[in-house]
Amino acid sequence: MSLIVMKYHYMREYWCPDKVYVRRRPASREGGDGAKERYRNLAIFYVATYSAFYLFDYIENALSLSFGLKIASGFALDAILFLLVYALSESGGYWSPCLVGFRRTGTLSAFVWANAFLLPDTLTLLFRLYAYGQASILALFYFPTPSSPPLWYPLYAVSFWIAGGIAVFPLLEAFPYESLKDVRKRYAIPLVVVLWAGIYNAPLVVGVINLRPDDIFFFDFLFLVAYVKSRNSIGLVLAYVLAESPVWYIIAVSWGVRILSIGIVVRALLSVACVGILVFQYWRSHGNDQKSRATHT
Repeated sequence: MSLIVMKYHYMREYWCPDKVYVRRRPASREGGDGAKERYRNLAIFYVATYSAFYLFDYIENALSLSFGLKIASGFALDAILFLLVYALSESGGYWSPCLVGFRRTGTLSAFVWANAFLLPDTLTLLFRLYAYGQASILALFYFPTPSSPPLWYPLYAVSFWIAGGIAVFPLLEAFPYESLKDVRKRYAIPLVVVLWAGIYNAPLVVGVINLRPDDIFFFDFLFLVAYVKSRNSIGLVLAYVLAESPVWYIIAVSWGVRILSIGIVVRALLSVACVGILVFQYWRSHGNDQKSRATHT
């Protein structure tokens, strides 16, 4: 086997394992394994990302872009940042799709963890629906839409928030976390959360009043924890789109309020089921550990 092929197989195993846990070289604990280069590339990424996000936000507000153009600009921003991640990591010789959480395994696990974390939110919405009615939910979810949106308008909403989800979870959560693989979780997670919050809703321009603590807590912190558990960002994007309230508002005004009510009930049941799955997995693994210990005693 040639050196090039050996290097490819090693990097593939190192960056994109079949299991959740990442194999680390012993030297990486001492700051080796190209740690300085990864940190430098991550710093370049954040400088470019902050600049691009604030520039795109300024253009959207200054030109009052239509919903369709906002979707196009969102996917254009995703493409630019993906190219930047690829160029930086490829120059360091450590590029892999797993660097942004694109793995063949873990999609369902990420989706389950994310929806389990959303249980308080989904149950609150369910209580509000039955206590105060559909009008209360519509007022809470309000998002500017045309007076008579066409039936296909929800596809715009799904596309728009898919673009946002791709920017957030593969690029602003998975890539920084994987780049900080030598840093302990207790430090890496808060750092990624704070840097993500600095971009969300452009607080450095419009002020911190535009920050939404609930979004930062759920989509920034808890979804990052879900990524750490699953090492997959695709499931997080799916869970994010399903959880975004403007998506459901646009669906309600386009297809009827009954769809909104059904969606809230289904989301609550889904979150309960996901919590049940995680509890069952913990109980089963804990039971297997006890049996294994009993066997070896």
